[in-house]
Amino acid sequence: MILYTNPNAPSCIREICKYPSEETMKSVKEIAGSEKVVFGAICPCGSEVFTVEIEDGIVYLVCVLCGFRFIIFDPYRHGVSALSHTQKREQSSLYLEYKCSKCGNTGVNINIALRYPPDAELKELSEKLKEKTEDLFVWYTLAVRCSDCGKREVILETDCS
Repeated sequence: MILYTNPNAPSCIREICKYPSEETMKSVKEIAGSEKVVFGAICPCGSEVFTVEIEDGIVYLVCVLCGFRFIIFDPYRHGVSALSHTQKREQSSLYLEYKCSKCGNTGVNINIALRYPPDAELKELSEKLKEKTEDLFVWYTLAVRCSDCGKREVILETDCS
């Protein structure tokens, strides 16, 4: 059951948000969890294939067609813990570029699955933090589908509460 009913995408993905097909939503929820709201990604140039880079906990998408690079998740700016200022920035030099575990390809289609608190708690948080409800997710999941072999997998899950 999805408790979040606002159709607006959260600010971290608003500029690249694409609402996925029912088939895609179903397959993403099978690997990411059925209680989550699912969004897809499309570059302003129209491409839906990206590489994924994770640097110091910040997740970037890079369009394989035009090279446009943008942040789709920063644990220090997105989600309830960041917006309530309970998340502390840690220094790290970690850098990862995703490669398909089946074929080694780096180009993927993106799905972001978010879990929100129950409606009453969501409303209370929104009033307390003066933030829009769509930005108050408590769990962030990044799922990908390889653009070559079609393998789906979750590559990032993080608690944002």
